[in-house]
Amino acid sequence: MEKKQSWAERNPDKIAQHKRKYYEKNKEESKLRSKRQNLRGKVAYSMLSDSDKKKCDKEVEKLLT
Repeated sequence: MEKKQSWAERNPDKIAQHKRKYYEKNKEESKLRSKRQNLRGKVAYSMLSDSDKKKCDKEVEKLLT
């Protein structure tokens, strides 16, 4: 059975254009959101136990390769 493509899968260029337009209108807000997400990740990682940190690092390496 063939899987139907979503609108987003068929039109990646339109999505990219929309994201650029949004970013241009809201640069400061976008930068602040990005910084928040980064800091949230750092704080969450620092709260993990050592064994959980090792598991997390392994998962990240898997995702990057």
